[in-house]
Amino acid sequence: MNDKTKTSDCDTLLIAVDGGATKTDLILFCPEGRIINRVIGGPSNSSEIGFARSTETLRDLFRQLLAGHGGFAAPIVAIHAGLAGGGIETNKPRYRHFLEQLFPQACVGNGSDAVCAINSGLESGDGMVLIAGTGSSLFVRTGDQIRQIGGWGHLLSDEGSGYDIGRMGLKRALQSLDGRMPPTLLTGLFEEKLGQPVDRAIPKIYEGGKRLISSLSRQVFAAVAAGDKAAAEILQESACELAQLLTAGSRFLPSPPFRVVLAGGLWEANDGLLQKLVGEQLKDQYIFIIPELSPVYGSAVAAMRLGGLPLTDDFRQAFRESLSAHDYVKNNDL
Repeated sequence: MNDKTKTSDCDTLLIAVDGGATKTDLILFCPEGRIINRVIGGPSNSSEIGFARSTETLRDLFRQLLAGHGGFAAPIVAIHAGLAGGGIETNKPRYRHFLEQLFPQACVGNGSDAVCAINSGLESGDGMVLIAGTGSSLFVRTGDQIRQIGGWGHLLSDEGSGYDIGRMGLKRALQSLDGRMPPTLLTGLFEEKLGQPVDRAIPKIYEGGKRLISSLSRQVFAAVAAGDKAAAEILQESACELAQLLTAGSRFLPSPPFRVVLAGGLWEANDGLLQKLVGEQLKDQYIFIIPELSPVYGSAVAAMRLGGLPLTDDFRQAFRESLSAHDYVKNNDL
């Protein structure tokens, strides 16, 4: 996705990074909002691939991003990297050191990818971001502080996530095959997706692990659309879990209405069905915000602040138009 545009007319440049468990999105842009180059690569989540491999991935992606634009000697004034696993106390200083070595002349900011997510829909002020994709978590921003609630990994948490929905769907299909529960459309939908009956696909499922199981959440949503009772119960349970995250997070905010950015691919499924179900669990004290732009925009917001540069309507418009021209792909991370 490298762009041929030259940077001769842009004296200063910024870099924004949004790194997750599925992909890593990087942009090189000018202070007025024009994107010079964009690169989308593989995962950079240190909790899953390790810190060393994460930094190797990032170094290679930076090299691609800056190729033809001055390389690591480009006039970078600020860089912000929001990374899954980057907000962990022991990881944050290590990532900062890594970035400062690559870009010694730049103002460097780094932390969790939650910063990208919340900034993409709420550039400033107190609020929350509820993430429902492959995993799930809630982050609450009050002033300069961000607190995490939930999201402790698929073995211990991630309720209401794509993984959790896919896992519950598989469990229900297997119970049906065993005769322990009534028939469900999930059985046939999973068989079609897996290419074999669910009980025979157990080795394939375990080998595919979190990614494969998460992808099966799509079949659960499809079953709900077809009127399947078991699938509807799964989504209702997931909505209750996500609503509990919001209730827990709201106690850190001064007063309603509480602004909530919804991030992750699950919110788009079935015309926003999950948002509707979560809303039904809550009092009328929450304002849901669906970001117009991908989370890398939220990282760009943080980079602009690091560089002491203004966030204007012209910047937002230029960024929006430029991002669209650079192969914008919606986040379908389930």
